Amino acid sequence: MENFQTFKPEHEYAIVMTSRGWGLHPGMNAVINGLDYYDNEVDLFLIHGNDENEYLERIKTIPNLKVKIIPVPIDICRTLWPDYKKDEGWQNIFFRYKVINLVGQKYHSIMMCDSDMFCCNNIMKYFEVVTGSNLIMLPSNPWGSSVEACKTNWARICTGASAPPFHCMPLFLDAKRHQEFLNKVWERGKEEAYLDMEILNRTIFAEKMTDKILTLPNILWVHTSWYYDMVKRVMYDGKIYLESMEERINFVHRRWWMSEVCKKYVEDIDKDFCPQCYVKGRNNVKIFWEEYKRLNQTHKIKLDYDFRWFEDIKS
Repeated sequence: MENFQTFKPEHEYAIVMTSRGWGLHPGMNAVINGLDYYDNEVDLFLIHGNDENEYLERIKTIPNLKVKIIPVPIDICRTLWPDYKKDEGWQNIFFRYKVINLVGQKYHSIMMCDSDMFCCNNIMKYFEVVTGSNLIMLPSNPWGSSVEACKTNWARICTGASAPPFHCMPLFLDAKRHQEFLNKVWERGKEEAYLDMEILNRTIFAEKMTDKILTLPNILWVHTSWYYDMVKRVMYDGKIYLESMEERINFVHRRWWMSEVCKKYVEDIDKDFCPQCYVKGRNNVKIFWEEYKRLNQTHKIKLDYDFRWFEDIKS
């Protein structure tokens, strides 16, 4: 595999993602397999530690993978940007902004995503939207404060993951046009004790950049409101897609491959207060879990992971 500092782009568009270790391989693999399954042709820069070395060696043996994987060892990031914070979690999050700024200069546009997600659609047209543009595309946060409220009081409002009006992932932009913005996210991240959802929003409002944000519908990109509307599977040209409100979902965010996560969120719904929410939420969580399982077990890069629905686990 190519060195990320001397690589030659194979595609016009790229993605930056951190594997992060911590048992998130089923999410990372579901992003890569999903991108391939839905015919997305992109270069993917994977910031990784030693836990991913075996996985990266195995990828070399996968034929006809539409996603070109370019490893980015986190130790090299520490050498390139020595002013990082020592907390490993912070590095896993904020090194992405340095990598996207560095490699993004060679692409028409670039996307950043988390590794606890899965891709369930072709997303190539979204790269095209921001190419050559000052726009930054981010999903909305239905639980967040309004943009207008944050314009006048962002320092107080954008202080928790549920408060900002925009989600931080996935993020689409033309890095050639947003070098200064990406550097300011990095600098603010070093100075303030917040994670990237808050830092990204605080930077947007501090720099008065809301006119450059093109908001993506949350339900098609993150699915925060996972129990409000029934998700269903549809078949088109021999492929499985997910739809919500008759719109095709692009990404789903959360660790739904983990039985304990599914159990927690399903049981958190007050089915006496809102029986419809319980029915919808249970249906959706089961579909998300099954899609993680399908993408990890039946597509090109297969993981040996114990996928068991929480009700099937014997105590």
